Amino acid sequence: MQPPRVLLFAGMAAGLLLALAGVVRTPMTPLPDGVIARVGDQDLLVADYLRTVNSLQAERRKPLDAGMRAQVLERLVDEYLLLQHARQLDLGFEVPALRKRTVDQVLEILRGQAQAMEPTERELRQFLDENRGYFGLREAADDAALAGRREQVLREWRRRAAENLLASLLLDLRDRVPVQVREDLL
Repeated sequence: MQPPRVLLFAGMAAGLLLALAGVVRTPMTPLPDGVIARVGDQDLLVADYLRTVNSLQAERRKPLDAGMRAQVLERLVDEYLLLQHARQLDLGFEVPALRKRTVDQVLEILRGQAQAMEPTERELRQFLDENRGYFGLREAADDAALAGRREQVLREWRRRAAENLLASLLLDLRDRVPVQVREDLL
């Protein structure tokens, strides 16, 4: 198996594990009032969480159920994990208004890593074959099918590789960075 394919499968496996693991709940001292989660040394404020929930509810025009609120919290925890990773890479901005820019920089680094990955023609054909429906094919992918869609297939392969790199990074960060969550506020 070629290294890019190994990385793709490793990322997919890590993504599945991340989805199954959920938010890591490490027993620590109780969180203070006004804090819904602690990610490493950073506190995630209830006000920030509620602002995000309210924004999504307004956008959807209906209240979020408990599962959706838990997903919002998990995404915010992921953002804080990425911010701490950015700090390790000397990308971190301490100014809250620049949080999004910092997270975007980390994501851009991952996309750059995925862009540098070069799958073999065989791997691309296999990817096309495994995702026939996505690419509008009814039959098994052959050389002609790949030739007509090579750039599109490569772009999608790299997009998914970047997602898998992100999932692997978050899984690694969750293993290294303690996360504490107040579930009573969900």
